[in-house]
Order: sequence, then structure tokens, then C-alpha cells
Amino acid sequence: MDKILSELRALREENATLKKQLQAFDDAAIHDKRNDRHESLTHLTAFHHVLKDLPYFIGLLDANLTMLYVNHGLPGFIDDDLIGRHLCHLIPECDWVAVTAGCAQSVADKCSSEYIINLPASQGVVHQIALTLQPVFDAGQTITRWLIIAHDVSDAIETKSYLWRAKQRYSALLESSPVAIVEWSPLDYRIRAWSPGAKALFGYTEEESLLMKITDFTLGSDEQQQLAHMLSEYQVDQAPPEPSTLLSVCKGGGKIYCRWSNVSITNEYGEVESMLSIGQDVTDSELSLIRLNQAKEKAEQLAEDKSSFIATVSHELRTPMHGILNAVEMLSKELANNLPAQHLLDLVGESSQALLHLINDVLDFSKSETDNFALNIAPIDACRLLDNICALLEPEAAKKGVQLLFKTNQSKIPVLADELRLRQVLNNLVGNAIKFTDQGSVELSVEVDECVGGILQLNIAVKDSGIGIANSRLESIFESFTQADNSITRKYGGTGLGLAISQRLTQLMGGRIHVQSKEGEGSIFSLSLNLPKAELDTQCNSDTDVLPNFYGVVMVVDDNPVNITICSKQLEDLGFKVVAATNGQECIDSLQHQLVDLVLMDLQMPVVDGFSATRQIRMLGERFMELPIIAMTANRFEQAAHYYQEIGLNAYITKPFNSQVLAQVIESVVPCLVTDTSV
Repeated sequence: MDKILSELRALREENATLKKQLQAFDDAAIHDKRNDRHESLTHLTAFHHVLKDLPYFIGLLDANLTMLYVNHGLPGFIDDDLIGRHLCHLIPECDWVAVTAGCAQSVADKCSSEYIINLPASQGVVHQIALTLQPVFDAGQTITRWLIIAHDVSDAIETKSYLWRAKQRYSALLESSPVAIVEWSPLDYRIRAWSPGAKALFGYTEEESLLMKITDFTLGSDEQQQLAHMLSEYQVDQAPPEPSTLLSVCKGGGKIYCRWSNVSITNEYGEVESMLSIGQDVTDSELSLIRLNQAKEKAEQLAEDKSSFIATVSHELRTPMHGILNAVEMLSKELANNLPAQHLLDLVGESSQALLHLINDVLDFSKSETDNFALNIAPIDACRLLDNICALLEPEAAKKGVQLLFKTNQSKIPVLADELRLRQVLNNLVGNAIKFTDQGSVELSVEVDECVGGILQLNIAVKDSGIGIANSRLESIFESFTQADNSITRKYGGTGLGLAISQRLTQLMGGRIHVQSKEGEGSIFSLSLNLPKAELDTQCNSDTDVLPNFYGVVMVVDDNPVNITICSKQLEDLGFKVVAATNGQECIDSLQHQLVDLVLMDLQMPVVDGFSATRQIRMLGERFMELPIIAMTANRFEQAAHYYQEIGLNAYITKPFNSQVLAQVIESVVPCLVTDTSV
């Protein structure tokens, strides 16, 4: 009995232990279950956060299309508005029939369906939404859920529409434009698009053009290099290449001038993907321009030929004039006490001076037409210059009984100017005033205003009481070959070039001549010049009539016997011994066995001219490199002076020249040959 009780007690204890173990197991299972549930909730929450950050709308619907879950709202709806609502509340009524039909088809085909719906939002804005519905089936192929994915495609659709419209415009432009429009690759120059205008211009079809390069239309290597250079200089961040005109070749070998303009087509990264070239046929205008340039070059050549012809004629005229004027000068000295003979010589001298003045006018006009005037700027006393002009022209005024006056409040006017050109202008103005004044007076005046920067403003006026000028002629008197009246030419003479030349010279010096006149009462010609102030040399006021005495041997080279005789007499009067040669070859031969101190060389001679002779003399040896050579020429073109220096001439003297001018030039070149001065 005790044994039974003992066993029973053991069984009870074992049962209690088993109950405790079972309870512990149940507690552990419950704990694990709770942990699993917590972990699942944690994962679900994290998944929900991920879904909420997606740019797409994602929702879960039951089998009846009622919303169970959304990651975020749609335009016009928030999350809470959607949960528990049927899908028909989201879909506009106009789209619902298509959606329900699509859902039925999706269930039947077990696939998704897609739609574009217009979803109204706030303030009348309509969003275009891309919608995808995916059915979810259980193991028995029964639908249990619907997955819905939606996103706003309004911007994408607008961009697509914009690109379509742009493509339509581009196509319309290509199709309708009369000019050639060509799209090509900047990498290999291959053509990508070819407009009907390009076909009409070059003759190639679109299919043919797509096998070609843009460079195939340039005619030669020069044009290809020009195009390649133009393209190589193009940078994306710079303006497109400047339009260029190229000679292009068409199908069949025809040639046209085409003006190309280029623009770039870039991608979203700013990289050039294509080039667009717009070509226009400019053959007619280009050929007109070529003909115009050819005509211009021909006119310039004619002007140059005319100037050369005038220079040649001037040389031929000046050569005998040189002999006449200097023969008159020498005879005047010999016949100083023979009044009848002296009177005749005066007439010859005056006529010769008038002829020389005419020659100078024609040559100066030719120079002004070809812009060959040049200024030789040096310090001068303008007051003394004006006074000297009046002194030289006073005898001419006295012959007509006209009083010539010079008025100024200055004793000296030191300026930097071209004395020769300023004298030429004023000689013309004062000479004209005397010529056209039969009674009364001619007044030359100058006023000086000091400006800033060391500039003196010279206001010069020439006033006369002569015949005056009609108002209708005032605008034209500075034109070439123009005088106030044709009868004036018959009565007073002249070419009508003097005022035109004077105006151009004044403009070259920075001024302009103005005129005021009343017919029958007289005229006032005025000019204003702004000239830099200068420091005058003490020799500026020296007596120009004092001639130096020279010593030494001079060789005169001239093919004209009269010129040799006249020039030899002038040189002998200055103290030189003279030897002569009649052409350049004689000069070269003589110099090799005769020592001379100076050569006066005419430039236009037979056998060997003065230019060639000078070059050959300089090549004879070291002694001849330093031999002074002065050219005698009728060429008054200033640019010739540079050429004379290049070939080895030390200076030049323009025919005709008198003894005073000859002495001045010789003294400037070889001052060591001067002994003293004599009046």
C-alpha cells in the first residue's frame, strides 16, 4: 500500500513538473509569436516609408476595387480621402467606362491594363495621369486584390507635344524655304537632312545628299580650306562662324556663289550634335561685286596711268622751261641797262612763269585725285611767310593800281607746318584776289588764338573789293575745272583748278576754306588752321637772297644740251668747275678716271638712265659709295623721294630751278664745299 502511495506521489510530482514545462513552453511560444509579429510590423512600417518616398502613387484595392492602402495622395486627394473609397471616385466619369472594360479584360487575360486619365485638381488645373491596374490572384486563380500604380505625366506629354510641334515647324521650314537648308555632322561633315530648297539649288536629291559631305559642295582646295578654317574656329560658347561666300559646285558641274550662314544644334548637355547651314544663291550680286571691283581697279589703274602720263608730260615741259627761265635770268643780268631788251625779257619771264604755274596746277590736281599729297612739317614763322607773300605779289597788284595790305597784331607766329603747301594755298588766294580786283584793295590778315596743348589757331582771311561771286556759284567754286562764270575764263584766264587744289591742301592740313561774297562788291576767303606751336631757328629770318660761294668740280649729266649749258653757267656762277656727260654710261666711264666732288644727274636719258647709272656708280667701289649725287627731275610726286633714297641718291631738285634753289640744295648735301657768301 505504501508502495502504491509512493508511486502515486511520484506521478503527481512528475505531472506537476510536466505542467510547469508545458507552461514554460507556451510562454516561450507566445513570446516568439509576439516577436515575430513585432518584427513583421517593423518591416511593414519601413516598407510603407519606402513606398511613400517613391514618386509614383501605389495603392492596394480589394477584389471589388475598394481602396485598402495608398503610399501617398494623388493631385486633388490626400491619403485619408482615398482609403475605403471605390476606384470610381478617382476616375473621371468620361474615363470610367474604358477603365471597367479594361479591368474585365485584365482579369480574363491575367495581365495589367494601362490608361491615361485627366484628373482635375485645384484652381482648374488638370493633371494627366498614367494609370496601371494589375490583378492579384490566389492559388485557386480567384482574384483577391488589385495593385494600382499611377504617376503624373503632364510635363512629359507637354514636352512630347512641344517636340512634335517643333518637328512639324522644322519640317515645314525645310519643305517651304526657297533657300538651301542642310543639317550635317560636325564630326565627319556628313549630311543628315536636305531641304527641297537645297535640291533646287544644287540639283541633288535627298537620297543622293545623304551619301555626301558638306565640303563636297566647295569648288576647290582654297574654298575647302576656308570652310575647314571657319568650322575649326567655331566653339560652342562662342557666336557661330560669320557668314561666308564660297564658290560652290552643283550637280552636273555648274558653279554658283553661295552665301552660307551656320548655327549649331546642341543636346541637353550643351554639346553640339549637329550643324545647320543655310545657303543662299548670291551669284548675281557676287558677280556684280566682282565686276564693280574690276571696274574700280581699272579706274584706279587709269588714274595711275594718267598721273604717270602727266608726270611724263610735266618732265617734257619742265625741261625746256628750265632752259627758258634760266636763260631769261642770265640775259637779264647781261642786259640790265638795255631797257627795251629788258622789257622783252620781262615779258618772256612772265609768260614762262605763267606757263610753269599752269604745269604745277595740272600736276598738283593729278596728285590730289590719287591722294599723293604729303606734308613736310617743319618749324616756320607764319607771320614772316604771309609778309613775304605780300611782298612777292605787291608788284603785280601795283601794276593794276590795287593796294595790297597785310594786317596782323603779331610780330612772330612760330608753328609747325608745311611752308611750301601753306605758301601755295595763300599764293593762290591772294593771287586770285588781285586777279579779280580792278580797283580798290586786297587785304591779307591773320589773327592768332592760343589753345590748350600748345596749339595755335590761325584765322587767316583774304578780303578784296573785286567782282565778287554770285550766290548760285558759291557752292561750286571749289570744284575742279570750275570758275564763277565762263566769261571769267576768257577775261582773266586760268584752269579752274587753283581753288580745288587749295581746298584739298587745306583739308590735308586739318582746315577748310570758307567764302563769303557779294556780286559786284568783293569776296572774303577765310581759313582756320590749328597748328602746334614751335621753337624757331635763329636762321629762319636769314636773307634768302644771299648766295654762298662754292669750290670743287661738279659733273652735270643730261641728254639735253640746253640744260647742260644753263646748269653749267649756274654752277660756274656759284664757283664750281663743271664737266659734262650726255647719258648715264658716259658718266660712269668718266668717273673712273676723273675725280669730281658732286654729280647732278638727270633721271630720264637714253642709253643708261639716271636710275641705273646711280645704282652702278654705287657698285664701283667704296669711294663711290660716298660720292654725293643729286637728281634733276621734273617729278614733283612726294613719294618719289623715298624711291630716290633707296637707289642711292642723296637729294633731288625739281626742274625748273633757279640759282638760289640750286645753291640751297647743294649746300644741304655738301656744306663742306662752301667757301663764303656773296650777295
